Formats: sequence, C-alpha cells, structure tokens
Amino acid sequence: MLNFNLRLDTMHQAIGQVSQRLEALQIEIEERGEISDANRACLDHIQQHQHKLAMRLAVAERQGTWVSLSKEFAMDWNLLLDDLDALEERIYD
Repeated sequence: MLNFNLRLDTMHQAIGQVSQRLEALQIEIEERGEISDANRACLDHIQQHQHKLAMRLAVAERQGTWVSLSKEFAMDWNLLLDDLDALEERIYD
C-alpha cells in the first residue's frame, strides 16, 4: 500500500519493481504451463494498468502536477497491487 505523500522518485522505483514482478510472474506462468486464458487475461490487464499508471506519472512529472495527482494515483496504484498480489497468490500457491 502506498501513502499519499509520495515522491516522484519513489514512484519511479515502485513502477520498476512492479515491472520486475510482472516479468517474473509471466516466466513462472510459462514455466509451469499455466497459461490459461484467465491467467493471460489477468496478466494482460495488470500490465496494461501498470503501463497506464507509468504514463500518468510521466505526464504529471512533465506538467508539474504530481502533488495534485498523488492521492488519486496512490489509490489507483493500490488497486494495481491488489490485482497483482491476487494473481501471484493464485499462481504461487
């Protein structure tokens, strides 16, 4: 969970960490042969959500609007992490 007083550099790091988690999860799914339509759809959804948030972060950084966007962004980011945690739990357990 993220709080609402995040710095841009912290969010860039978090996005990188989520990208690494997504890559590792995709590899795990492929190695286990668990590439069901449901798992693929869920992984694709999470990747698209992460990409959308990365783009919003980049725009906010360019426009200098991060402070006003950070609360909304944090709530959306937490939803992304919830989805990723649920998929990891389904695959790893």
